[in-house]
Amino acid sequence: MTSKRVSDYTCSDYSTKPLFCGNFIFISYDNIDAESAKRLKADLVSKGLNPWDAKDIILPGQNWEDGIRRGIKNSSFFIPLFSSNSVNRTLSYMNKELKYALDIVYSIPENRRFVIPVRLDDCQIPVKLRDIQYVNLFPDWNTGLNQILKAIKTTQQ
Repeated sequence: MTSKRVSDYTCSDYSTKPLFCGNFIFISYDNIDAESAKRLKADLVSKGLNPWDAKDIILPGQNWEDGIRRGIKNSSFFIPLFSSNSVNRTLSYMNKELKYALDIVYSIPENRRFVIPVRLDDCQIPVKLRDIQYVNLFPDWNTGLNQILKAIKTTQQ
């Protein structure tokens, strides 16, 4: 069976699929960290995973918020990327994505891993995520990547 990427589904598919329908990994980031997000996405794809972000699914003219909500809801994991440049930005779509992901966290069993916060540099994690163990992709990207992969693998078993 070939796995489908989020971008292969239409919006109508999202509304009929249950929570955590596939092995999709939503990567949330501020545009200032787009290169790091692109690198993480490529690394996860190379490991056979299905990462995506808002740019993969939202079509021109489509309601952004509705598409994001459906996409996050139908993802198995939500990986927000934080950096010194992004954590202090108050006007960011990433903040909306994070808020919606946290709404999902409160509706699933406590032992279900969904949010995997990632630090790109030595920045502060937002207060609302301080109870969730984060991963550092610095100073060694590969060590951090392996921690992300381990978190995903142990959750899927």
